[in-house]
Amino acid sequence: MMIQPLKKRATIYTDDRIEAARKNVQTFEWAKEILHKTLKRADAFMETSVEEYRLRLSSHDLWRTYMVSENYGCPHCGTAGIASKGIHLFSASHHPDKPWQS
Repeated sequence: MMIQPLKKRATIYTDDRIEAARKNVQTFEWAKEILHKTLKRADAFMETSVEEYRLRLSSHDLWRTYMVSENYGCPHCGTAGIASKGIHLFSASHHPDKPWQS
């Protein structure tokens, strides 16, 4: 059974925006560089198996919070991390050659 998407048209990258991007790539060197970098990153994603991405998902045992509170800190480590690193304590990279969390 083929699942039919409910979405019928683009909402963020509209046809006009896509056409403008294509013209920019034909016209400007900076746009060509962006396209090249984007395609290179996309290739890395495509070379990674679905199973590899599945294995990267963290367990439910990992402490989580929507946003580390500036006033009260992390529910696990308090305000120590905020004092040293600011409120954005964690970052993620989905590229296979980079660590999941830095």
